[in-house]
Amino acid sequence: MAQAVRGARAVAPGRPLIGPSASARATLEHALDKLSRLDRLRIAEEYLAWQLTRLRATIRDLEQEERASHPPATPPPRPEWTIQYARTRDKLPVGVHHGDCPMGSGKSISRDQARRALTEGVEPCPFCRPDTELGI
Repeated sequence: MAQAVRGARAVAPGRPLIGPSASARATLEHALDKLSRLDRLRIAEEYLAWQLTRLRATIRDLEQEERASHPPATPPPRPEWTIQYARTRDKLPVGVHHGDCPMGSGKSISRDQARRALTEGVEPCPFCRPDTELGI
């Protein structure tokens, strides 16, 4: 059953909520009877093109609203240093990497933590050479 629309007048069940009155419908039907089938199809085509234009404008507006309300997420900053752990039960540290190293994965650590790990015997990555940059 149709829901009541704010500002709409009360309508008897079975009657449309919107549209022309009975007399206006009769006048419209009489005018359409005088048109050829091709003319009626052209009118329908023009009306549908108008509706498609409105639909596309509504979609464009909604997309703009959505983009404005959901800005693209910025990725978290890359860590300056990472420490890689062994894939064993003990999970001992096995390597220190510069944050940009493609070979590195693991936990983000500070410069001091990287320096401490290297001095405690954790191996530096042979590709990014964090020991050189840290002066060890």
